[in-house]
Amino acid sequence: MGQVSTTAIASLIFAHLCLCDESPRGCPAGPSSGDQYRLVTAIPAGCDPSNCDYYLGIRTNDEDPEFLDFMMVGKAQGWIAIGFSLKQEMPDADVLACAVNPDTSQVVVMDTYNVPDDHNNIPDTIQNVCPHSANFTGGRISCVFSRAINTGDPQDKDLNGDYYEQFAAVDNPAVISGGSVSLSKHKHQTPSISKEMVNPAKDSTPLDIALLPSSSSSSVGCPSGPSSGAQYRLVTAIPAGCDPSNCDYYLGIRTNDEDPEFLDFMMVGKAQGWIAIGFSLKQEMPDADVLACAVNPDTSQVVVMDTYNVPDDHNNIPDTIQNVCPHSANFTGGRISCVFSRAINTGDPQDKDLNGDYYEQFAAVDNPAVISGGSVSLSKHKHQTPSISKEMVNPAKDSTPLDIALLPSSSSSSVSCPSGPSSGAQYRLVTAIPAGCDPSNCDYYLGIRTNDEDPEFLDFMMVGKAQGWIAIGFSLKQEMPDADVLACAVYPDTSQVVVMDTYNVPDDHNNIPDTIQNVCPHSANFTGGRISCVFSRAINTEDPQDKDLNGDYYEQFAAVDNPAVISGGSVSLSEHTHQTPSISKEMVNPAKDSTPLDIALLPSSSSSSVSCPSGPSPGAQYRLVTAIPAGCDPSNCDYYLGIRTNDEDPEFLDFMMVGKAQGWIAIGFSLKQEMPDADVLACAVNPDTSQVVVMDTYNVPDDHNNIPDTIQNVCPHSANFTGGRISCVFSRAINTGDPQDKDLNGDYYEQFAAVDNPAVISGGSVSLSKHKHQTPSISKEMVNPAKDSTPLDIALLPSSSSSSSVSCPSGPSSGAQYRLVTAIPAGCDPSNCDYYLGIRTNDEDPEFLDFMMVGKAQGWIAIGFSLKQEMPDADVLACAVNSDTSQVVVMDTYNVPDDHNNIPDTIQNVCPHSANFTGGRISCVFSRAINTGDPQDKDLNGDYYEQFAAVDKPAVISGGSVSLSKHKHQTPSISKEMVNPAKDSTPLDIALLPSSSSSSVSCPSGPSPGAQYRLVTAIPAGCDPSNCDYYLGIRTNDEDPEFLDFMMVGKAQGWIAIGFSLKKEMPDADVLACAVNPDTSQVVVMDTYNVPDDHNNIPDTIQNVCPHSANFTGGRISCVFSRAINTGDPQDKDLNGDYYEQFAAVDNPAVISGGSVSLSKHKHQTPSISKEMVNPAKDSTPLDIALLPSSSSSSVSCPSGPSSGAQYRLVTAIPAGCDPSNCDYYLGIRTNDEDSEFLDFMMVGKAQGWIAIGFSLKQEMPDADVLACAVNPDTSQVVVMDTYNSGYNNIRDPMQSLCSHSAGTSNGIISCVFSRAINTGDPQDKDLNGDYYEQFAAVDNLAAIVSGNVTLTYHGSQTPLISKSTVNPATTNGSVSSSSPLRVILTRVHGILMVVAWPVLAVTGIFFAAWMKPVLRNGWWFQIHRSLMMSSVFVSSAALVLVFVANKDNPTPGLIELCNRPKAIAHFGIGCTVMVLQIINPMVALCRCAPGTLRLQGEVWKRGGLEGVKRGGVEGVKREGLEVGNTGIGASLFEDTISKAPAGNHTILWPLIAVVTFVTTLLIVLIIAVNRPGSANSIFHLLAKDKEEEKVLIGEEETVGYKPGIVKKTTLIEACG
Repeated sequence: MGQVSTTAIASLIFAHLCLCDESPRGCPAGPSSGDQYRLVTAIPAGCDPSNCDYYLGIRTNDEDPEFLDFMMVGKAQGWIAIGFSLKQEMPDADVLACAVNPDTSQVVVMDTYNVPDDHNNIPDTIQNVCPHSANFTGGRISCVFSRAINTGDPQDKDLNGDYYEQFAAVDNPAVISGGSVSLSKHKHQTPSISKEMVNPAKDSTPLDIALLPSSSSSSVGCPSGPSSGAQYRLVTAIPAGCDPSNCDYYLGIRTNDEDPEFLDFMMVGKAQGWIAIGFSLKQEMPDADVLACAVNPDTSQVVVMDTYNVPDDHNNIPDTIQNVCPHSANFTGGRISCVFSRAINTGDPQDKDLNGDYYEQFAAVDNPAVISGGSVSLSKHKHQTPSISKEMVNPAKDSTPLDIALLPSSSSSSVSCPSGPSSGAQYRLVTAIPAGCDPSNCDYYLGIRTNDEDPEFLDFMMVGKAQGWIAIGFSLKQEMPDADVLACAVYPDTSQVVVMDTYNVPDDHNNIPDTIQNVCPHSANFTGGRISCVFSRAINTEDPQDKDLNGDYYEQFAAVDNPAVISGGSVSLSEHTHQTPSISKEMVNPAKDSTPLDIALLPSSSSSSVSCPSGPSPGAQYRLVTAIPAGCDPSNCDYYLGIRTNDEDPEFLDFMMVGKAQGWIAIGFSLKQEMPDADVLACAVNPDTSQVVVMDTYNVPDDHNNIPDTIQNVCPHSANFTGGRISCVFSRAINTGDPQDKDLNGDYYEQFAAVDNPAVISGGSVSLSKHKHQTPSISKEMVNPAKDSTPLDIALLPSSSSSSSVSCPSGPSSGAQYRLVTAIPAGCDPSNCDYYLGIRTNDEDPEFLDFMMVGKAQGWIAIGFSLKQEMPDADVLACAVNSDTSQVVVMDTYNVPDDHNNIPDTIQNVCPHSANFTGGRISCVFSRAINTGDPQDKDLNGDYYEQFAAVDKPAVISGGSVSLSKHKHQTPSISKEMVNPAKDSTPLDIALLPSSSSSSVSCPSGPSPGAQYRLVTAIPAGCDPSNCDYYLGIRTNDEDPEFLDFMMVGKAQGWIAIGFSLKKEMPDADVLACAVNPDTSQVVVMDTYNVPDDHNNIPDTIQNVCPHSANFTGGRISCVFSRAINTGDPQDKDLNGDYYEQFAAVDNPAVISGGSVSLSKHKHQTPSISKEMVNPAKDSTPLDIALLPSSSSSSVSCPSGPSSGAQYRLVTAIPAGCDPSNCDYYLGIRTNDEDSEFLDFMMVGKAQGWIAIGFSLKQEMPDADVLACAVNPDTSQVVVMDTYNSGYNNIRDPMQSLCSHSAGTSNGIISCVFSRAINTGDPQDKDLNGDYYEQFAAVDNLAAIVSGNVTLTYHGSQTPLISKSTVNPATTNGSVSSSSPLRVILTRVHGILMVVAWPVLAVTGIFFAAWMKPVLRNGWWFQIHRSLMMSSVFVSSAALVLVFVANKDNPTPGLIELCNRPKAIAHFGIGCTVMVLQIINPMVALCRCAPGTLRLQGEVWKRGGLEGVKRGGVEGVKREGLEVGNTGIGASLFEDTISKAPAGNHTILWPLIAVVTFVTTLLIVLIIAVNRPGSANSIFHLLAKDKEEEKVLIGEEETVGYKPGIVKKTTLIEACG
């Protein structure tokens, strides 16, 4: 019996592996668009499914009421699902899911279930879902499917019953294990589980699926929420009176309209984490009942929560019974808002009875909520606005506003506040900086006025540029001890402004918040780096810490960047030192005075007794002036220094300083040009506050360190830092008597410095930072500041050392016309040119020339004049960006004759008018005398070569001088002919980069726009160059037929090039390229060549290209240039010859080495090498340059492709009837409109690797013609390919007969359109005017590159399949139906039946005949043996019929393909032979008498008796062996041809061989064991006994008169009884 069980198990294993269960029910049509669902969950409520965050709809199917339709939508990255279970924990749940396959991003509709014990999710073996649509777009999964109400599947629930429903939307990706997609674990993700059971087949009320956290035991029945615009009776609103839609914070409580036992809550708060209202009997909020709206940190959704605080440690815990009824919850623009209801008395021991008095705390917190143990709880919070109510309130009854103070909380104030001042109210005691400014745009403003409503109060307005706080302090001393300080501080945790009443401790000046807050805030803001606030304070509060403001005090108005300090829960002011503004010079009475406060700019003077005069009036004239540009107005000078005698006090000098600088500007006076022991007056930007400080400093004699003077003898009048310019006006006594100050009535060298390095703060003082070589510089001679009136000669860097005596004319007016112009692009306006050089004669002095230069460069631009193109001994006029200051310096320089080094001219003969560096463009305007008389300057009334250079390398600073850096091959370049700058008016012909060093090429004009090219490669074919992916055009130049014009266009990031070589490998190639300079992103037209041995690319020393245009825009490089056919250069090919051409477009950036640009290596990039040689100078046929991989010998002439929207006549579309633009799979074939000898193909498929259509005479697709569109794994571009199958191996056709029109991949879908001649004449191509089976395959496996060619990888059972019947691609109309799975199913059943018939039934029959005789001697062994063998005959006969039926659609109906298939031939031959013997066997058995009957006599025994029985037994064993072996061949053949397993991977064959081997071995062992020698039951003993009986029977035969060998039929019948 053990043998029977093992064999049966083997057959069951094989049956399970081979035969897939199919759904027992056919699918109905899905719901139509817009159908209504009766059981709906929609979030937000009432949303349309197309824009819901989450949607679940269930309805009865229209076509078959035994089915339900489901629509699911969810914001999720992984999967969405609906589960049905008898318990809320969802054990043993029936789960219907739509999951994103993580490998393909396609949505799979799945029938799954949860394992009862561990909740693991498993795909159901029987998929009873009918998908209609499934998508994953914009982070939302959506799907529509149907499911039978009762499938009969034990894993499926009968949906006509009551279940809890869980609708889950999960970001964790689905899991792929063992080839199956199962749902990943999920935890606490919105939405959640229904509160009550529903019947999916009948119910029509909405599901109540709560937001997280799920409520486990709540039985609350929720009322409707408040209507929009409902009024709340207990309100806290910040700012006061704001509308909830734009409040910073809002808390409203009202009685619910529907059920007065409920309260409605509205909460709004600027917060990132959560907002909450807590109720407690104590202000510390222990044992609080807390209702919160928290942002779930995993999903960014807002969760309405019922929580409470633990009494002892204030930890917040979610209530196990959620008694909140959410109505809306949002987190938008950094604001959390929510509306919910709560019963006044829930009966929950953790909830307060809200009909009672409690302290309320309204908190808005940025710290994210905490997820612990699957629950969301509130994070810790500290000191965050708003805070705790001052008194208890009854939420169920009170209607007065809650008094929830801004931090810090005031503990005992009984102040009754008046209304604040109206907008625009006038203040009587005002400090405004700048003077007279409007408060809305002042840097600093302090205004004090008497309150209109209550004259016992003062109103204060304070404004200040500060990051930390602003404050006004009142004290009897200027040091401000024991000061009463009113402040507006930025709360460092929330950036909100807190109005505070504080005071200074008398001894140590520490600031402390007053325990009684006697301020009445009206408004407070922090915007754009400015703090502003309006508040009121009683003149006399009677608080001992407050001053009676009806008295005289020093006032200090401070604006400080240091943040306020939080200590012990209170906000106090941080330390401040020397920050603007400062302390009043005299006492004032805040309650009465109306004169402006005189609050000086910092730094405060500690011991000065200077009495300052009034400053100069606006527009005052200065007598000692330095202005750059010369003659500029101070308001728009780059640099300006003016000194004058003060009008009010002639013992003082007024100073005005202006400078483009980020750090400071200063004027220094010293007896030496090195400026030791200098007296320095400075205006410095305080790096902490960006305010300008006027400072009196000096330099230490020995080390030039700058130190602030202890006695500040400067009188500031104004100081600003705007638009990168520092400006200030101040006065200084000529002789202060200070030993650190110079007596300015003397001769000194002056240094005017404008420095970007920030000033230094050390020990609370601001000192000047080190500076070096910064504009402007030191005067050439000494001057007397008190007396001199001649302009200071302070030169721009580099300093001019000797003696320029140039007298500069005025510059050109804006819009002046220039006569000698180079503009790139041609004709551009100078304001938007890439490069512009203009020269004109000066209007005021015709002996001068005006120059305008513009260039895209980071370093410098220059124009050089020389007698040679190599530019030796050149006169160079430059505009350079000073690398230390980013300012543009106009320079007069020259090149050294021998080594081309550039040197600044000792005499600067340039007159700068403007110079700027903005947006990566240098621009400048200056004048130069035509003939300066300087030996280093050229007389510009002569003929010179001109070089206009724009260079990114920064200028060089050496020895304090700026010189031009080396440059090489940068745009633009050198003029082709000499010009006279003083006279010529024709445009300069200055070529694009790179410069040719020794070329004498004279370039012709370029081709006109729209010129026709005769030798063209265009991809897509026939495209216009303006929108081609790749384009190469060659034509003869119109002006000079010895030149060729080239146009190249290519989608590439690095370079495009055309190479000419005598070999396809392109050694020793002449390469013309357009490369993107990686440093400048400009396109360089280059003449290069490949080194013969190693293919390295090198720029040609002689550049024989003539660029006309070059651009890099939108990822496409384009250029037009000319090249002489025969340049005479040994590195250049004579283009009047035959060459292979390689057109390459490469993303790898070009290489810069030794200052030269060379092409980077490239590999397998589109396009490639021509198939045949061409003559660029003569040929006019299109180049056949194929997409990668290169094709070798096609001569196809392609027609135009189909128009957009063209109709196809032979179509396969999945889903059926879909538009190609949104099909999962689409194959369309049509006759080409232009050439009816061609067919157009459109293919679309969801695949990562390739899609293809194959044509073959057999369904197995041997010897197929395969047309494919494959993703090149090296470039991710889609390649259209002509291939064929040799047997089943796919090989690329050496002759590519396809015409590609478009090909691409997007969002996991490959699409392509191409044409193919019906009959190409290629022996590898089918004549498509014939009948073929079609196989359309879409495969995720990437194509492979073999020997540089792209080949198709193996594909298994991948969508779609093979056509059921043959079609004629050239003539057939309609749709192609794919082969049904019937053939596969019948073949599987055939295999299973044969395994049952032979390894099971036949082997068991032999077993009974072989060794069960001794056990069943009464003949039962024979009855069992005969039954098993007859069953084997019937089962194997049925299997034989099924396999013929399965192959009825084959070319030879009923037969599998045998040609070149040894296994198929063997299986067919052996099977047929064994079946014949199998059928004959029972016929032979008719001659066998039953046991115990009379046996046949005579020759019957010799022919059909015992010997026949023995022969039959031997033949049976042989037949059994043949069939068992044939079963193995069949299993192998099945996997090769039906399941399409990879070669050698026979998953069925090896288990079968193992089982059969085991059974056969066991049978042999048992037979040997039973027939051991000497056994009475041995077959040898029985044979001997039968031999004796045979002799006896023969003797009996003779006695009855029978002759040997003659038997009568009647006797036979009689004898057998």
